[in-house]
Amino acid sequence: MQFVGILAGIVVIEGLVEYVNMIVVKDENGKHSISWKIIATMAIGIGIAFVFNMDLFSAVGLNVDIPYVGKILTGIFGSRGSNYVHKLIVKLSGVKQEAIELEESLTRPTEEFNAIEVNHEV
Repeated sequence: MQFVGILAGIVVIEGLVEYVNMIVVKDENGKHSISWKIIATMAIGIGIAFVFNMDLFSAVGLNVDIPYVGKILTGIFGSRGSNYVHKLIVKLSGVKQEAIELEESLTRPTEEFNAIEVNHEV
């Protein structure tokens, strides 16, 4: 279970870093500004996670030592919405396609080798 926790932590860190990059943006003059729309979306997601008692980490058996952190993170990930899920599916599809291509390239030489007739006469 520790390995799953480490992977979950990595996903959480990546998601939070990406979200922070979306909150703090540069305008055309190079000035930093805050995207209040993203902050409002996060607040709504966190609020819904609390109202419906949603904790993704507890649901998969990962208990968070600090109370409410699981609900807060669940709300943040929920606020990312279907676009985030879509990106994840695209990444996984790409990995799957690469695995299929690798498997095909590894089986081709075997098929060619099996097609060679060997002369056993001495």
